Amino acid sequence: MRKGRALHRVLSGLFVSSLALLPALDVVAQDFEAVERKLGEAVADGDLTLEQARVMMEALYEVAERARYRNHDYKHAEVAGRFEHWVGETSERLWAAVEEGALTEDQAWDKWGGFKDDELGPKLREAEAEGLVRGGWVDEFRQGLELTETEMRLRFAVARGEMTEFEARERIEEMERRLYRDRERREEREHREHRGRHDDLIEGFESLGVPSERLGDIKDALGEAGVEDEQMEGALRATLRLAHGMREDEDFEPGERMWVYLEREVGLGDDQVERVVGLAKRIANADRDRD
Repeated sequence: MRKGRALHRVLSGLFVSSLALLPALDVVAQDFEAVERKLGEAVADGDLTLEQARVMMEALYEVAERARYRNHDYKHAEVAGRFEHWVGETSERLWAAVEEGALTEDQAWDKWGGFKDDELGPKLREAEAEGLVRGGWVDEFRQGLELTETEMRLRFAVARGEMTEFEARERIEEMERRLYRDRERREEREHREHRGRHDDLIEGFESLGVPSERLGDIKDALGEAGVEDEQMEGALRATLRLAHGMREDEDFEPGERMWVYLEREVGLGDDQVERVVGLAKRIANADRDRD
C-alpha cells in the first residue's frame, strides 16, 4: 500500500511538472533534468522500474514537443505583434519629442538608429534563431521599416520645402519597385533551391525502384490522407528516409526523433503519419521483392 501511495505521489509530481512545461516554448534543459532526478529517486526507492521511468520521460518529451508545435502559429502572431507594438511605441515617443522641441529631427534619427542597431536588431535575430517567428518574416519586417523610414524622411523634406510632394512620391515608388525586385530575386532563388531538392527526391526514390513518373502517385496518396502542399516535401523526405531504413532492415521501426520531426516540423497528424509509414513499407517491400 505504501508503494502504491508513493507511486501516486511520483506521478502527481510529474503531472504538475509537465503542466508547467506546456506553456513554455523554450523548455530549458534544467526543467527536464529536474524531472529526471525525480524519476531517478523513484527508481532508487523502488517505486518505479527503470523501464517505467524511461517510458515516462519519453512521454514527457513528446508532450512538450507537441505543445510547442501547436503553439507555433499562435506564438508567431504574438511575437510579431509585440515587435510591431514595440517599434510603433518607440517611433511615436521619438517624434512626439521632436514636436515638443525636446529633440531635434537629427537627434531623433540618431536615437532611432541606435534603437534599431542595439535593441531591435539583436532581438529580431534571437527570435528568428529560436524559431519564434515564421521564416522570412524578419526580412519582410526590416524591409517594411526601411520603406516607412524613407517615407518619413521624405515627408520631413517636403515640410521643409526641400522637395515637392510629387518628387517625394516618385522616390517612394522607386523604392517600392526596388523592394519588389529584391523579393522577386529572393523568390527565384528559393525556387531554384526547391527545384534542386526536388531533383534529389527523384533520385532518392529511383534508387528504391520508384520511377520519377510514379512520384505523382505517392504525392496523391499523401494528399488523400490530408497532407497539405506546404507539408508535402517534408512528408516525401520522411517517406524516402524510412523506406531506405526498412529496405536495409525488415524489422526497422521509426524512432522517436522521426515521430517528432513528422508531427512538429512537418506538422502531420496521426493519420498522415500512418500514411507516410505505410507508403515507406510498401516501397521498401516492393524493392526488396525485385532483388
